[in-house]
Amino acid sequence: KQFVTRLTKAFPGVEVMEDQKSFDELVNSIYAKKLSTKNQKIYGAVYNGKLYLNPAFKNFNTPIHEFGHIWINTVKTLKPELYSKGLDLVQYETSVRNNKDYKRVVDKMRKDGATQEQINTYILEEALAIAIGDKGESFVNASVSRDFKNWLEDLYNNIKKMMGISKYTS
Repeated sequence: KQFVTRLTKAFPGVEVMEDQKSFDELVNSIYAKKLSTKNQKIYGAVYNGKLYLNPAFKNFNTPIHEFGHIWINTVKTLKPELYSKGLDLVQYETSVRNNKDYKRVVDKMRKDGATQEQINTYILEEALAIAIGDKGESFVNASVSRDFKNWLEDLYNNIKKMMGISKYTS
C-alpha cells in the first residue's frame, strides 16, 4: 500500500483502485471481457484514466508495470525522442509477440480494424512496460533487501555493544 502511494505521487491525477470491488467491476466489464480469457489471471490494468490493481496478487512488479503505461504515454507526448529510444532499447518484443494472451489481444485489435503499425506500437509499448516493471521490481527488491541487511547489522552491533563485544575482544 505504501509503495503504491509513493508511485501515485508521481501522477497525482491518476486514480488508483486497489479494492476488490472496483477490480471485480473492471474484470466484469465489457472492456476486460474483450481482453482476457476466463481463466487468465489479471494482475492490473489501466482503463479510462484509472489504474486498477488486483488485491489478490500483490507484488511490486504490477504497479510499476501499470504506471509504466502511464509514464510511456506521458513521455510519448512530452518527450518523443525519449519514447522512441525506449522502444528501440526494449528486449521483450519477441516474448510479447509469442505470448498467447497478447496474441489474443492482437487478434482482437485486427478484428476491430487496427493497422499493423498500431499493433506493432501496442506490442512495443507492452514490451517496454514489462521491462519497466521487471527492472523496477528488481530495484525495489534490492532496496528492501538492503534495508533488512542494514537493520540486521544495526541489531548485531547493538547486541555486541550490550554484551561488551568489540573488535578488540575475543
